[in-house]
Amino acid sequence: YGHLTPNTSEGRIATIFYSIIGIPLALLYLTSIGRAMANIFKFIYNRFASYVWHIEAKKYGDSTIRVPVAVTLTFIIFYNALGVFLFSVWEKQWTPIISAYFCFITLSTIGLGDFMFGFDDNHPDPSKQLVGALYLVLGLSVMSMGFNLMKDEIITKYRWVVRRLTKIKRVKPKEPVVEVDSLTELF
Repeated sequence: YGHLTPNTSEGRIATIFYSIIGIPLALLYLTSIGRAMANIFKFIYNRFASYVWHIEAKKYGDSTIRVPVAVTLTFIIFYNALGVFLFSVWEKQWTPIISAYFCFITLSTIGLGDFMFGFDDNHPDPSKQLVGALYLVLGLSVMSMGFNLMKDEIITKYRWVVRRLTKIKRVKPKEPVVEVDSLTELF
């Protein structure tokens, strides 16, 4: 698998060193862009929700602004569907299933490399490659944003459950508890 691969020992060694530096930098980039996009998405969702449901919008930066997991997943699915449509139209030999497979595998960072976009009859099309690359970089950021938003929502739900369980634990029984040493004392 893979369209471009190093063929020489020097090329393979250079790829290893490039990966040692490049992969952590890419993860750092995706994390910071994902966090920034999550904040923007929270702001937009907050404004939209306050307009639709006629509730007072929370102040920007308020940590209580939450986006439901269903909304986040819907946005991610919509973004993937956009890619499926885009690549199905552009790549003449790709079916919608191949396009869906490519988008999911690539945006989930598995990226097997068994399909390459932007080539018509093995001739590169720079405009398609540029738009496709932008779609993929933005898509990885969308995935990072989605993980950030879902993480925030899951942590909030977890804390709510813990608070509820601690309240239940603190409730004292109405009748005193009688300790029994053996079953014969009960009868």
